[in-house]
Parts: sequence; structure tokens; C-alpha cells
Amino acid sequence: MVVLGVPAVVLTLIHLTSELHRQEHTLLFAAVVVVGSLAFLAGLAFAYRGSTLGAVAVGVLAFGELALQLSSHFAAGPLALSGLAPTEGIWFSVVVFFLAATCLLTLAVAVVATTNACGRAQRTGSLPLVGVSVLGALLLLLHAVDDVGRSGFGGLSVEDGAFVAVATAAAWVLGALWTGGALRRGLMVVAVATLNVWWPIYALHLSPSGVSLARIQQKSGLVFALIAAGAGALALCAFVVAIVWLALVSLPDRARAALPPILRI
Repeated sequence: MVVLGVPAVVLTLIHLTSELHRQEHTLLFAAVVVVGSLAFLAGLAFAYRGSTLGAVAVGVLAFGELALQLSSHFAAGPLALSGLAPTEGIWFSVVVFFLAATCLLTLAVAVVATTNACGRAQRTGSLPLVGVSVLGALLLLLHAVDDVGRSGFGGLSVEDGAFVAVATAAAWVLGALWTGGALRRGLMVVAVATLNVWWPIYALHLSPSGVSLARIQQKSGLVFALIAAGAGALALCAFVVAIVWLALVSLPDRARAALPPILRI
């Protein structure tokens, strides 16, 4: 929770600075946000020590910030992403995407921590999947940032596409983390989340009727073309691993015992 919460606070304050620069809020609102950020950090400290009340406070504050961002930038209106991104630049979109994702992840982890604040993962064999999922989610969010500039969400509006990207990235990471305690359910979440990554990337960027990676390179640069390819590749790898792993753990005990040792997961 601390690993997610601290970046959320930093991104909140960075975003607040840009909002004040655009004169969207008063100094009183800024003071409330700063006090809320300090309370958030205090809640993280108490939750780290095993306090259920601290986890509840973190969850409430994360939900409040997430709701504020979704209603401001992920919905149609004067502060929508599609209206501000062209004038504020790419870093505005980066901050908004990662702020929403970290708040959503922190909220989910805080909900779990309210029932088991001092819980520990029972299975460390899924750590490589967690690493791939975190990297893949980062690339997915960066690809979505580029999609905002190109309006590249297919039939979805910029705001709807951005929300789907944030929710999918969060579900991908949460599913991978969930495999440490509930393997089957975590793998199912990973499979569903990654299917919603690699299939749209294939449909939008690798099919003849889509926007090719070469076209992305022309409009956004080689880095973003590689990011799109990397997000799709990692999602496909995680999807295959999740499906195969789920099939193996679903076998009867006798059938699993007959497998080679490397496959007895």
C-alpha cells in the first residue's frame, strides 16, 4: 500500500500545481488538498503498522481523489482530457493517467487491508508474473497517453478510452498480486485484463484496417511505437501464462502428480 500510496500523493500535489497555474481552484481548495495529502501519508504510516483504521482512512481518501479525477478529466466537460491535453502537453496526460491508476490500486489494496492489514503473500512463485504485469501496465498507460494525443481509442471517446485503459491496467496488476493468496481467481483476472490489452492492440495496430505501428512512429515517434508493441507483447505473454497456469492448477491431484516436476506448480 505504501508503494502505491506515496506516488499517489506526489502525483496529487504535482497535479494540484498545474491546476493552480490554470486557476481552476482557489487557495482554500489547495489547502484542503495539502491537508488531505498529509492525512493520507499519516494513514499509510498507521496502516503499515497494522492499523485497520489507517487502512480505512487511506481507502476513503484514495476514493475521494479518484472520484475527483474521474469526474473532472474522464468525463465530458470543460476539464476533459480531450480538451486539456492538446494545450497542456503530454506530461499533463501522464500525471492524470498515473494518478488515477495509483489511486484505484491504493483503494483496492486498502479494502483488502481492512480485513488483513498485516497479511503476507503465501505464494512467491508468482513474483515473475507480478513483475511482468507491473511493467506491462506501465507500458499500457503510456500507450494510452499517446492515444489521447492521436484520438486513437477506436470507436471510444478519449475520456471513455482513457478510463478503460486505467481500469484495465489496475485490474492487470491487482490480478497478479492476487495470485499470491488466491491463485485461481488472480489468474482469471489477469487473463481477462490482458485479453483486453493484446486483442485491441492487435485489432487497432496490427490488422490491415488499423493504425499501424509504422504510422504511430510517424506521428508520435519510435519510442511510442515500441511502447505499443511492448504493451501488446507483455499482455499476450501474461495471458498465455495465466491460461496455461490456470489449466495446470485445475487438474486433479493425480494428474498433476504425473506431470514433470517443472510443471507441478
